[in-house]
Amino acid sequence: MKDNSEMLNQLTTQISALLSRPRSVKPQTERQVTQYIQEHGGDAAGFLARAAELLEEHELEILFAPEFTPTLEEQAAVSDLLASWRPTSADLEKLNADLCAAKAQTILQMPDGAEVKIPLHEVMISRFVKLMRLDQAPDFKIASSLQDTLPSELYQAALALMRQRGFTLARQTWFASFVAHLARRHPLNTNMLAAAAQFILAQTDTATPALLAAAQELVRAAKGSAEYAQAGRVYWSPDVAQHHQYRGQGRVDQALVKQKLEELAALEAIAAGLETYEKR
Repeated sequence: MKDNSEMLNQLTTQISALLSRPRSVKPQTERQVTQYIQEHGGDAAGFLARAAELLEEHELEILFAPEFTPTLEEQAAVSDLLASWRPTSADLEKLNADLCAAKAQTILQMPDGAEVKIPLHEVMISRFVKLMRLDQAPDFKIASSLQDTLPSELYQAALALMRQRGFTLARQTWFASFVAHLARRHPLNTNMLAAAAQFILAQTDTATPALLAAAQELVRAAKGSAEYAQAGRVYWSPDVAQHHQYRGQGRVDQALVKQKLEELAALEAIAAGLETYEKR
């Protein structure tokens, strides 16, 4: 078995690789940059390259928060390591210090395709590491119970989801058991796992009848949202419609429709699973 220092080195290498990945500039950051340019001049790419020199640390953290909030894919990248080992608070302090001392860089991808190289500032690293919740991995026995149930990619995603805030031991236990139950019924995907995690986190009563009723209510709401998206854009006020010369009236946002239908399918799978989960 690997010793603690070897595991920590491996984790440091993985987090460093994640931080160095090219990142797309998010719309929220674009809007903030537009405001900063009015004060500092130049263009967006030039400002982002110099942001660490121009802004206070709290401003820098707010500006780059969308880019340095770990995605589920990034969270899942360290799941295998955390399935058998847990970093201590001292380990996390060393991890942060070593990552900051490396003075690494990353690339921001602009909407027009341009790429901007920026230094990985301490606030970006600290935010990313904190939100990875590396010391909050699920109980080892719970993690092990899912290993033979799910394909590797979904197993890693499931463990990452259970690191979210609010996933108590009781919720971890329920989630692992329910996911195993769903996996016996039909193939799963990341959307279904994420929906199941979000669902159980939102519930205060975890008795199966109460969960089933809540899931069925969510399915009804999701059907309404999907139907509304499929109907296309509608102006509720004739005056507003006339003001905008009816632009976009009836236009269907296919990306939104796809998203709503995926959300509906995931909730329907959860509700159907709960109907039989009750009869275990």
